[in-house]
Amino acid sequence: MEFVFVLGKNALLSAAEIESFLAVRTASAIIEKTGRYLLVNTQPQDWSLLGGTLKVGQVIAPSVDAVDFSVLAASCADKAVFSVQAFTGDREEVGEDIKR
Repeated sequence: MEFVFVLGKNALLSAAEIESFLAVRTASAIIEKTGRYLLVNTQPQDWSLLGGTLKVGQVIAPSVDAVDFSVLAASCADKAVFSVQAFTGDREEVGEDIKR
């Protein structure tokens, strides 16, 4: 599974914390490292143990265009709390896709 980490104020320290955290818990591979984000292929963990990470999310599609929101909605039995974030692209366009 792919997870994206939004790094904290000190991005280098946050990335080092995540790398160390995963090294002792599971086999994982860092896919991409940018200034404020870290993309990692790993298994779910107790992410609340991380102190320097602002957000952690599971990647369900490579782009907003690839998300089938009807399938996502149908997979929710009653109610579900989820968030869709696009780290690139037009925010208004993403919002219109979600409304459909």
